[in-house]
Amino acid sequence: MHDLSLKNIADFFASSFNSSNKPTVDEMKKFNAFSTYLINKVNCSGAPNCSALHRKPCSRTINTCGVCQSGDYIGDVGDSNVPCYQFPFNKGTTGKISCTPSTVCPPFQSCSNGVCSLTERKRCPSDCSGHGRCQFVERDSGSPASTNECFVGDSGCEASCDCEVGFIGSSSCGISTSDFAIKQQFRQQVIQNVVMLVDKEYPTTESVNNWISSLVDATQVREELTESSVASVLNISTLVIRSAADVQLSFTALSAILSAVDLATERLSHFRTFN
Repeated sequence: MHDLSLKNIADFFASSFNSSNKPTVDEMKKFNAFSTYLINKVNCSGAPNCSALHRKPCSRTINTCGVCQSGDYIGDVGDSNVPCYQFPFNKGTTGKISCTPSTVCPPFQSCSNGVCSLTERKRCPSDCSGHGRCQFVERDSGSPASTNECFVGDSGCEASCDCEVGFIGSSSCGISTSDFAIKQQFRQQVIQNVVMLVDKEYPTTESVNNWISSLVDATQVREELTESSVASVLNISTLVIRSAADVQLSFTALSAILSAVDLATERLSHFRTFN
């Protein structure tokens, strides 16, 4: 995605929405559909066979598979190219397990010096796209990992990119800082449009489904959510859920909004930790 093309599109829509004429309901819906398509499109040409890793297809992070396929699998949290493993396995096993080279160790472990141990280091998204340095940090605080190690299967740490100047923002250092800022603006505008649509439209099955779909698409990449966007998502979600109940929307359709709420909540936690 080139800076110039994305910037030109952003400028065009900004001029349209800042004109004296307020956008119509139809115009806001078209903006949301086009914008989310544009900002959620990523290069997945270098992603591995995600199905073989029991992960969802690449869709959010450059050349990186999605989350584990379902609750029947467990694996590294979030998008990753590390395999997920299916239940059941020896979940009740605790402590160190003695092993030989032929021993089948628990998931994420292999036989090392006669003991089943975590041995595979976590990898950064898309290896930081050649524009950053991979580092290990504590998941809760974001501070450097105390042991400077972070193995697959350890939920207390994560591999994080320290992006070089000009590519700061995205988790994979895969887009320029200027593109990142523009994508944040697009997401914020889509979310603001949903706020206005909820105010303007009468709740129907079709309109509520549209609100939910726009919120899910707008929050797909959590690091591209601003503090203002997060606040708007959490506030409007309550109204959307109430409207969904009024039109008796199915639980399956309604549950989709939970992903938007979860991502916004995770982003809120990030702001509280680092601000």
